[in-house]
Amino acid sequence: MHRSGTAMAWNVFKFCTALRGLGSIMILLVLGVVGVTYYAVVLTNYGPALSQGGVDSFAALTILVLFHFLLAMLLWSYFSVVFTDPGAVPANWRPAADEERGESDPLTSLQFVGLQTDSSNPRVRFCRKCNQPKPPRCHHCSV
Repeated sequence: MHRSGTAMAWNVFKFCTALRGLGSIMILLVLGVVGVTYYAVVLTNYGPALSQGGVDSFAALTILVLFHFLLAMLLWSYFSVVFTDPGAVPANWRPAADEERGESDPLTSLQFVGLQTDSSNPRVRFCRKCNQPKPPRCHHCSV
């Protein structure tokens, strides 16, 4: 598939922007599942058992305390993951060694100059979206 002499590349990042709206829906879906679980465990099963007294009341209290502790940990972990910025590669990042090939020797200054201008260097990959050197095992996505 060639158009005007250049190869057409399939741009996956167009689909990433459509996933932003889906992210908000997924947050509401998780909150809905947590709400239904809370209703089933606290309001219908173990909440009424607290007023009965005896051993059943102690067991219900123990289960409810454990449930609320785990629920708080779940919500804290989930929202810290959702609202934490994943970070980015610094704009002036340059590799100190060829990690892709497993070589531990640092790159020389001549190789650094080649990194900035030579995008055909197989030792360093460049991101197609931002045209910056890409660290090993790194992916670029707007979402």
